[in-house]
Amino acid sequence: MLVQAVCRVTKIPEGKCPVLRGDDVGATVMTQSKYTGIKFARLVGLVLLGSTAANLCYNAIMAALGYGWPYNFMLFDPIDRFADFFKLAFSYGSTDIHATFVTGQQAEQLAVYMHKSQHNLGTIVNPDHMLPVATAMAIIVRKLMGLVDPFIVFSVCTAVALLSLVATFQSYVTNDKERMYWLLGAIASYPLMFAIDRGHLIALVCAIALIAGARHLFDARRLTWPAAAALSFAVCIRPNLLSIPVLLITLLSPTKIRDLVIFFATCLLLFILSMTISHALFPHYSFETWLMGLADYHRRYVALPINLGYVSSLTSVFMIHSGYNPLVERACFALGALIGILAMHACFKNKMPSSHAAFIAIGLTFIATPALNDYHLLPFFIPLLFLSREGGPENHVDWIIVFSSLFALSPKNYFFGNDNSADAWSWQVICNPIVISIATIWVLMHHLRTPRTDRSIVGTAISQ
Repeated sequence: MLVQAVCRVTKIPEGKCPVLRGDDVGATVMTQSKYTGIKFARLVGLVLLGSTAANLCYNAIMAALGYGWPYNFMLFDPIDRFADFFKLAFSYGSTDIHATFVTGQQAEQLAVYMHKSQHNLGTIVNPDHMLPVATAMAIIVRKLMGLVDPFIVFSVCTAVALLSLVATFQSYVTNDKERMYWLLGAIASYPLMFAIDRGHLIALVCAIALIAGARHLFDARRLTWPAAAALSFAVCIRPNLLSIPVLLITLLSPTKIRDLVIFFATCLLLFILSMTISHALFPHYSFETWLMGLADYHRRYVALPINLGYVSSLTSVFMIHSGYNPLVERACFALGALIGILAMHACFKNKMPSSHAAFIAIGLTFIATPALNDYHLLPFFIPLLFLSREGGPENHVDWIIVFSSLFALSPKNYFFGNDNSADAWSWQVICNPIVISIATIWVLMHHLRTPRTDRSIVGTAISQ
């Protein structure tokens, strides 16, 4: 009705009336993109499927030439498959686990995980750096392993996580064919495959909560309780992703300050509650051990050299050959903080669409954070899903977001170096951060230079 009213006021024939889209009430009216709905979903799904096929072809060629891992496999070391799930759970308790039906190498590896994990507490390699929400989840899983086969526990947890991801993507679209392409893209995406391969289901749960919470916020245009709960849950698993809900709340909510206060209060309440539960279930874990665990994590996973390409932070670009430098880490954090401040300013002035704000928020986390593994790249689906709901990509800034997000989500672990995993490095560890950083700064500068956006708050359900 509003579109028809605009057409009558502007004397545009109703059959040629353009479509309003975006987030600024005072926006100019633009034509609808041809890449909406099924066409855009097909683009996303086929690009990610094609990039997976290309990486597999590279791996097949390297295997035919006689190279071993990591050249012949785009994910982590197959010997260490699902390790993050079991090593984390085994850290919480020394009691025996339930008998398992697996045999051979998998059973032997399970025993190795058990032995190593029980000796990690008190060393620099420990699980104490995990936030209390993730810790509580891991402790509960560990207790279940005493009652049920650990591999059955893992299989059920993985199935529940995947079904939750499917349901989250389904909530964004109603067309069955469009949904099929989005799910194809999700399944073919590198962060999803990497999270399952490593068994890092906590990262997958974090991404699902973030994507689901963003949808609730996008649809309601305010911080509803489901949105607050989902976004707070995600941030309490991975605080590096804090910028995403903060920027989206600032942009979308008419009562910005009030909703930001509610969001931070929800995060604090969830942190205190989960810390209490985790300490009650596993007395070793406390606020003090958590702080010491963070320091150990920094010494072990940030200050040591990075060789294999499974981290897409900007800091890793400078560290891969020159080693750790605290000045580089601080400079990257300062750059991310500056981007965040300028993006907040643009959001308060209502200068950018939701998809652009989401892309900038995700991008600055990979700029400012020194160690953020690639299974945390899954939230790059948020700007793509937002763009679809806003009417599809239409201008050059939209397309920068589309292809940068697809680039981040694509498998591209092309390894180079000696035939030795300790000396190999992937071009992904360099190209991912550079592409994400340049695109994030480009999109932000576009909005800082542009007095108004070219979108309105109407048309969020165009793709439906």
